[in-house]
Amino acid sequence: MNKRNITLKDIAKECNCSVATVSYVLNNVPNQSISEERRNKILQVANLYRYDVNPYARALAKGKMHNILLYYEDTDFPLYKAEILNFIGDLSLFLKNEDFYLMVTPSIEPTRFDYADAVIVFNSTKDKFMKLANKNFVPLIAFNINIDEPLFFEIHENYHQTLANYIDNPLYQIVLFPFPDESINKELKKYLNLTFITSFDDLNNFINKFINQSIKVITLNKELDLILSKKFDTKFINLNSKDKFNALIETINLALNKEEVKTHKFIVTSGE
Repeated sequence: MNKRNITLKDIAKECNCSVATVSYVLNNVPNQSISEERRNKILQVANLYRYDVNPYARALAKGKMHNILLYYEDTDFPLYKAEILNFIGDLSLFLKNEDFYLMVTPSIEPTRFDYADAVIVFNSTKDKFMKLANKNFVPLIAFNINIDEPLFFEIHENYHQTLANYIDNPLYQIVLFPFPDESINKELKKYLNLTFITSFDDLNNFINKFINQSIKVITLNKELDLILSKKFDTKFINLNSKDKFNALIETINLALNKEEVKTHKFIVTSGE
C-alpha cells in the first residue's frame, strides 16, 4: 500500500470493515457499536501507514470548526515581540486542551475572517477592534483593550489589586511593556514607582538609575524578568494566569453559544 496516498477506503479494506466504521473510529465519533479489537486494529493500520486525520476537515464535517483566531498588535521591539510569542505559546497549549485550534495573525489591515469561529483581539486599540467588528460577524473578544461596548466580551487585568502590595512604595519598582491601548497606560502612569520599557535604551536607563539602590523589582513580563533578575532582586507576576485563560475560554463559549449574561467585562487579578 502506498503510504503517501492512503485513504479511508484502503484502511477499511485492510481491516475488513466499512469506510464508515473507519471514519467513526478515526474521528472518535461516540455511541457507535464498534468492538475494542476492531477499533485498535483500525488505529494500528492508520498509524502504520501514517494516515493523518486533518483536524480542519474533521471540524468542517462536524459542522463546528473550533478555530480561534488571535489578532495582535505587532512590534519592532525584540523583547516585546518575544513576549507576544510567549503568550501565543501559552494560549495555544491551553486552547488545545479545550479542543480549540489557534490561528494567529499580526496587525494587518482589518479584514474578514470567515474561517474562524471567534477572534481574540490581543493588545490592540479600540479603533482597530471596531474596524474588525465592522467587517466580521463572528464573536470578537477584546483582550487588554478597553471597549465598553455591550456587544463584545472583554478581559482585563485588575492592576490595582494585582499590584496592591507594591504601588507607590519606594522599596519596589514596577516595570512592564506599555500597551497599544493608551487608556490602560494612562491608568498605570498614576503609579509613581512604575516604569514602561519601550526600548533597550529604556532598559539600560532603568538599570543605571536603580542599580545601586536597595529595591526589589516587580516584573510583569517574562522577558524583562529574565534580564533584570541578573541585576536585581526581582519578583515576577505572570499576567498570563490560568484564571485569565479560564475567563477567556468562558467568554469564547458564551459567545459561541449566544448565551445571555449580566456583564460582558471580565476583570481578573493574577496570582503570584
